[in-house]
Amino acid sequence: MADSARQKRQARVRRHRRVRKKVEGSAARPRLAVFRSARHIGAQLIDDREGRTLVSVSTVEADLRDLGGNIAAAQRVGERLAERAKAAGISAAVFDRGGYRYHGRVAALADAARNGGLEF
Repeated sequence: MADSARQKRQARVRRHRRVRKKVEGSAARPRLAVFRSARHIGAQLIDDREGRTLVSVSTVEADLRDLGGNIAAAQRVGERLAERAKAAGISAAVFDRGGYRYHGRVAALADAARNGGLEF
């Protein structure tokens, strides 16, 4: 890994740790954690007190794999996350952007989840 790529990743991890000091998910209001890579995007609803993932969606899943990791894929992941959250009885969450800027794919995922009925 090149030095600049390593520095970028370390900066993102530092930002994420800073956010995680304040953001905690519970069973009533789980943490919506976003992860993105060059090819994929994923999101999880996590109960930090129990250490359990309640709901997860990713473009690695078979029916979303063809979409890749673009904005359209992020919107589909957000919609699917809201559907699965409703099915699990979850209506509210706290948003954890994972150290990424709230822009592009991360914002598209969040907006789609909100439009699907998830509050945060």
